Amino acid sequence: MAQSFGAIYERNAINAGLAILSADAVTTDIENGEEIEVNFETGTIKRLSKGQEIKGQPFPDAQMTVYRRGGLLVKA
Repeated sequence: MAQSFGAIYERNAINAGLAILSADAVTTDIENGEEIEVNFETGTIKRLSKGQEIKGQPFPDAQMTVYRRGGLLVKA
């Protein structure tokens, strides 16, 4: 999770099946090791210990398809 990603990095991460999410969460006080729950379809990040929700950018359909397959070059 980051506030933003460069276009090339984002595309390469998606193609490799890495789950990346853009959100303004970097300006919050999320701590290292804190348990969160992420919904990539809605872009919602839940801070389980604090009951807080942070709205991120949901995965577009094409990105979700690649992620669910485990990457671009994975045999279907």
